[in-house]
Amino acid sequence: MPALSESFQSLLPGFEDPVHDAQAVFRKTLEAMSRPGRIVDLNLPLRSPDAVHPAFACLCLTLFDADTPVWLDRDLPRFREWLSFHTGCPLTPHPEEAAFALVTEGRAELPWEAFPRGSHERPEISATLLIQVESFDKGTELKLSGPGIRNVEKVQVKGLSSSFFQHRNACALLFPMGIDCFFVSGTRLMGLPRTTGMEVSSCMSR
Repeated sequence: MPALSESFQSLLPGFEDPVHDAQAVFRKTLEAMSRPGRIVDLNLPLRSPDAVHPAFACLCLTLFDADTPVWLDRDLPRFREWLSFHTGCPLTPHPEEAAFALVTEGRAELPWEAFPRGSHERPEISATLLIQVESFDKGTELKLSGPGIRNVEKVQVKGLSSSFFQHRNACALLFPMGIDCFFVSGTRLMGLPRTTGMEVSSCMSR
């Protein structure tokens, strides 16, 4: 029997219980998207390479398969290998082809104009952004409103580029077309669907 390659031997595992864990994460993903601004803890300390947060890795294992082209914001060889092995998703260098865009550095400038936004006939054919941020406990304060929110929901997010808010709100004006987003930090997750109004309230550094 041939020896396993060094990279294969060092590959970190995925879910301990793939079916149960993926179902649990999917339910919490639906909760986060149906209740924008609510911070949901996945409670799965999954290890993944290249300093990718556990919640980020959990979403990848739950949402991706061989039919979901994925764009990655920077070159992370060990994470790419882990992602391909555990999900089989095709990785594309072209953001216009992406069903999901993985933003491991939330402060990065993104190719917003290239991401698919769907059409009036098929608004679901659009990109979903998974964005890794530094914290939900401090940073820019946002006021969220819209479906799934009673009156206004105030949240804080630290680790986004200053241009994110402008580009995201410009996309929201295209409804029913647009781009849906998930923010992740540690084991926690927050949904920001295209239907949610977002106003920058203040910037809190502490």
